[in-house]
Amino acid sequence: MIPKSVKRADNARALLLSIGTALGLALLPFTLLIASAAPAAQGSVFSGSSQRGMVGTTLSSPLVVAARDADGNAAANALVTWSVIDHPSNSTDGVISNASAMTDADGHASAKYTLGDMPGDYEIGARIEGVANPVVFVETAQAGVLLQPTLTSPSNAQVISHLGTTLTWDNPDGAAQYELRVVPANNDGPAIDLIRNIESSYTIEAPAFGSGNYVMLPGMTYTWQIRTTAMSGTVPEASWGPWVQRTFKTPVIGSNSISLSQFMSGGVTVSSTTPTLTWSNSNSEIFYYEVQVSADANFSSSIGSPFLYWELRHGGMTTPMNSYTIPAQYALQHAKDYFWRVRPRVQGDGVAVDWSATSMFRTP
Repeated sequence: MIPKSVKRADNARALLLSIGTALGLALLPFTLLIASAAPAAQGSVFSGSSQRGMVGTTLSSPLVVAARDADGNAAANALVTWSVIDHPSNSTDGVISNASAMTDADGHASAKYTLGDMPGDYEIGARIEGVANPVVFVETAQAGVLLQPTLTSPSNAQVISHLGTTLTWDNPDGAAQYELRVVPANNDGPAIDLIRNIESSYTIEAPAFGSGNYVMLPGMTYTWQIRTTAMSGTVPEASWGPWVQRTFKTPVIGSNSISLSQFMSGGVTVSSTTPTLTWSNSNSEIFYYEVQVSADANFSSSIGSPFLYWELRHGGMTTPMNSYTIPAQYALQHAKDYFWRVRPRVQGDGVAVDWSATSMFRTP
C-alpha cells in the first residue's frame, strides 16, 4: 500500500490509497478518497438583525449567521454558539431558542429570539468555532403601550387669536408621560420641546412684554406634535409611541399699534450721530422688530442710494426696551436729515407686514 497526499481544486484534503491485490497474475487496483471540509475563518450577519418588537415577544424573523472559510466559501458543519451579550439595564436577557447549532451546507445557522422585559436594544452574539469575534445582532424592544394620543384643539390649520394658545388632547390608556414639540415653519424661530408627567393640555403663554414668554411670532404656521410612553422617569427612545401632529397659525399683526416716540414732529435735531431711537406698541404681545434708518425717505437699497440701516431687534432685550442705537462704528453723517421706521418681524412661512409711519430727525 503506497499512500500519497493530493490537493483537490476545492481545497479539501484527500488521502489517496492505492492498493493492489494480486490474484494469480492479475493486479486489481482501487482507490479510497477521504475528504474533510476547510474550517470556518470568518462570519457575518446573513439576516435578522435590526428588528423591532414589543417587549417579551418573539421576533418575526430568525437570526441567521453565515460562516465562511478563508477563501470565502461556505463553511459547513461549523459549531455556532448563541448568547445575549448586552441588554438594557435591569432587564432580563430574553430567550434564544437554541444555545448552539451546526452550520448547514450553505454555511448558515439560525436561532429565534424572544426579547427581554424592558424597552431598549438587545445584542445577541453568534460565536463561530474558529472565528475570533462573535457576529453581533442588534434587536430593539418597544414598550407594550404604543397607542397614540388623539389631538382635540386647536383644530388643524386653525388661525388662533393671540400669540398664545392652549393645546388639548386625549391620552391612550396606560400613558405615564408625554413629549410635546411646537416647531415654527422652516424651524425659523423659537420652539418648544418638553417631557412632562401625563396631562391632557398645555398652555403656550402669550408673550408678556418686559416679562418673558418670548416664543411665538405673528403670521406664522406652527406644527405641534405629541407622543406618549407607559414608562416613568428617564426612558429609552424605544419606549415612546408614534408622534401625532397638527398645525396652527398665529394671527397677522400689523404696525398700526406702533408709535415712534421720538422726533414725531420731524426736523428735531438729535444730540449725537449715534442716537438711540425708541418706540412703543400698544400690543404687548409683539417683541421682535425690524428697524430701518436712512437718509433716503424711500429707504432704497439699490446701488448708489444712501446707506440703509436695516436691523432686527428684540424689544424686550434692548436698553431701553423697544429701542435701536446707531452703532458707533457706523455713525451717521453730521448735519443731515434721516428717516426711520419700524415693523413687527415675521418669519417662517409668514408674509412681511407694512411698516409703521415714518419719522424724521436731523443730526448735529
